[in-house]
Amino acid sequence: MNKSAATVALMGVALVIGCNEQRKATYDTAASAAKDGAFDRGWLPDVLLPDASDISEDHDLDSNRGEARFQPTAQLEVRVKQQCSRLPREEAPPGPFHLQSQPGIDQYKCGEFMLALDMGHKRGYMWH
Repeated sequence: MNKSAATVALMGVALVIGCNEQRKATYDTAASAAKDGAFDRGWLPDVLLPDASDISEDHDLDSNRGEARFQPTAQLEVRVKQQCSRLPREEAPPGPFHLQSQPGIDQYKCGEFMLALDMGHKRGYMWH
């Protein structure tokens, strides 16, 4: 392979690698996610502050799309009901967690974020 062909091949590899930037993070508390800047960057909705815990967040830096799982509290559920719009099951857009057919899950729109709460199992889901 000549030098120019090798250069083009390396540029192609760099382009492909650079086009799929994924970031994954886990946080014990919403406070630790805030300290890391996850809320300021718009990767997590403010409604999770201050008491969501066990947060596992995946984010695509190129598309600015993300999803997270977390453990909600009763206080967070009250805040979501006050600050977000509940969506009837048939109006809720499909998300990455395939929650539409699962009973006991309430879905909400919180600004640009979708949230789903399964308070019976103490699980929360977020995507945007």
